[in-house]
Amino acid sequence: MANVIRFKRGSDGSLPNPVGSGEPLWSENNYKLYVGVNSSSSKWVGAEIDNTNTLGTSQTKLATQNAIKTYVDTQVATADAFSELADTTITSAADANMVLYHNGDSKWKNMALSGDATITNAGVMTLASTVTSVTSLANLATVGTVTTGVWQGTAVAVAHGGTGASTLNNLITMGTHTTGNYVATVADSGTGGITVANSGAETAAVTLELDVHGLTTDTIASGDFVAFSDEGTTGDPTDKITVDNLMETGLSLVTADTVAVAADHFVFLDGGATGAANKASIASLMTAAAGTGISASSGVLAIDATQAITTISGDLTISGDLTVSGDTVTQNVATLVVEDPMIKLASGNTGSDAIDFGFYGTYEDSAGTPEYSGIVRDASSGDGEWIFFDSLTTEPSTTTTVGSNNFAYAAIKCADVTGIDDDGSGNAELNGFNIDGGDY
Repeated sequence: MANVIRFKRGSDGSLPNPVGSGEPLWSENNYKLYVGVNSSSSKWVGAEIDNTNTLGTSQTKLATQNAIKTYVDTQVATADAFSELADTTITSAADANMVLYHNGDSKWKNMALSGDATITNAGVMTLASTVTSVTSLANLATVGTVTTGVWQGTAVAVAHGGTGASTLNNLITMGTHTTGNYVATVADSGTGGITVANSGAETAAVTLELDVHGLTTDTIASGDFVAFSDEGTTGDPTDKITVDNLMETGLSLVTADTVAVAADHFVFLDGGATGAANKASIASLMTAAAGTGISASSGVLAIDATQAITTISGDLTISGDLTVSGDTVTQNVATLVVEDPMIKLASGNTGSDAIDFGFYGTYEDSAGTPEYSGIVRDASSGDGEWIFFDSLTTEPSTTTTVGSNNFAYAAIKCADVTGIDDDGSGNAELNGFNIDGGDY
């Protein structure tokens, strides 16, 4: 189907005010296209052609290519020379002259580089022979950083940035040429059970070891502390816990494991009994819980809903998943609230694209005659098209009877519609629409 787009149209003498800027208006008697400037005026999209060979001053005419070329050629033929600039004075220009700004008379002037240096017209500078040796420069101190060369002395004084010596061996003495604290030796105080090795040698690697046998033997009592570190931390322990608290929290440190229903046991006390406890297998506990509508097998409880669950009068909260294997779920509720942002339909539509899916509702234009309206993806149409429908007299199932059973396409009213090609790389196609701006 072809698209038809018609601008608002009428006679030139009755041109109305546009709705706003950008609105097109077509004059059917003068064949002119106007575009709205604002809500009170429009401009004709066109201009008169000036056929002369010179550029004029008209605000409403367009110049021809010939007139533009003639103007440009004339300007190029009368191009100004550099010396014609108002703030420039060129006098007896010579080879390799440079143009320098003269602050005294605010002019740019041509001058030759002279003195200890000269320059060619290729930009090559040459120093005079009297300045080829660094030793002949009286202002060496202002030259800058010396990046190459060799010091000719045997030692550079500290005051001049040197070391005052010709070698770096044993140049620094700790405590003499340094300030602040430093470690001379490492030793145990005698009561910490710490063994120190290699302390005092200049290049030695000092090692520390905790000797448990060097600690005093004692008995743990209530209120004593145990040092510990949090899991994943490094370095010395920074936390402590009392022995009492350690005993209370120790159960949570027991290694997690999987319960074996047939082999594992649990500890229990007979009702009202005191003293020693009894033990029983977890499987026996499951069997004891069985009853009417509830059975136990290999530690698994099964509930027969027809016997064990007949009515739930209060609220029911299921923390796990709920699987319903029947064909119909009837929800007689006023409000259905779903947390999941996506609802999956037609989960069994695999291996082929054979069924329609979507959602619909029912209504009656005539009492006793139900009709159906909804949104459906029609699997029979190419790669599948989404269809808005209404007036359908047969309730949709796995297919929607498009084109029969009083089927009609439903109207859609929305603010904006944005189209994009199915691969996301361009514009979509507008097919089967009549876009009419109306008359004025």
